[in-house]
Amino acid sequence: MAEHWNSETVAQCPYNPSHLVPRMRFPNHLVKCQKNYPHVVLKICPYNATHRIKAEAYLQHLVNCPNRQCIEFEKYHHPFPQNPDSPTNY
Repeated sequence: MAEHWNSETVAQCPYNPSHLVPRMRFPNHLVKCQKNYPHVVLKICPYNATHRIKAEAYLQHLVNCPNRQCIEFEKYHHPFPQNPDSPTNY
């Protein structure tokens, strides 16, 4: 009988596809598997550290990453708070 898993609550490990991990534990799992599988070289997405991508698919992922829009919006619509001790006039 095939096991069914819900992609909203469980994630598949990119280092070992037989690992199905609860999403809440996924970041810690990735760190462990990265150490246990040093021969599997994956790039880390700058928009979401739980996205691990093969080098040949990395640029395509950067363009299509679902977290990209959230980060870009925050970057351009929420300026950094100014330090009250820094001069405001240049």
